[in-house]
Amino acid sequence: MKPLQGVYVPCDSYPNFSRLVYQGCKLVGCGSSVPKLQISNDDLAEIFVETSDEWISLRTGIYNRRVLARNESLTDLAVEAANKALDMAQVEPDDVDLVLLCSSTAEDLLGSATQNLIISLSKTCTGGGFRNVLFIAADALSRFVDWSDRGVCILFGDAAGAVMVQACESEEYGLFGFDLHSDGEGKRHLNASIKYVNVEADGALGSNGSATDSPPRRAAAYSTIDMNGKVFHFAARSVPLSIESALEKGWNE
Repeated sequence: MKPLQGVYVPCDSYPNFSRLVYQGCKLVGCGSSVPKLQISNDDLAEIFVETSDEWISLRTGIYNRRVLARNESLTDLAVEAANKALDMAQVEPDDVDLVLLCSSTAEDLLGSATQNLIISLSKTCTGGGFRNVLFIAADALSRFVDWSDRGVCILFGDAAGAVMVQACESEEYGLFGFDLHSDGEGKRHLNASIKYVNVEADGALGSNGSATDSPPRRAAAYSTIDMNGKVFHFAARSVPLSIESALEKGWNE
């Protein structure tokens, strides 16, 4: 069923929320990128932890994971994925109105990745909206993995993915359905918290980690990923249910 225009559409995931759909959107391109270095289950068993290919594959379905080498960067992965999405969509970089880049492992906290995408942002749509929106997700979680932790190192790798979404009119086929959920209670099961080292004097840091003197006498870094088995089981159970829900909503439309 084609998307509706100018009507309130209730969202089943949020019973008390309605959204106003003025214009539909459609997926016109996608792309992905992975590092060249590949670490197999056998590599993990031989070099890092006491495990086996059979033990990992039976529990996770994973046989290999890709990991960034020293001469590779997460930004490079993001740019490659973005270019593939643009090529499939046949959209020029200068015609992109908005870029949304998501990462838990940014190489520069001030945003070097978006600068290197070299895309001009302009509101070209009538009424100041966005016609071409590029979504990019990129992570290099291997940089925060404790490779001696069997419960963690078998699961994580590095990659980037991108999709180009384009506005469409109400008479065109667009997005049929989606499903979105979040569970903040799970934080205690998965984290990579910041830690401070080389503090030279008591009281140099406030209770929230901010400097209480000037200049601050500290160094900060993120710890390795701390995770228990509940996270994997939650994902294995919840993600298929979410996919089924999105498909059901789209089918009903």
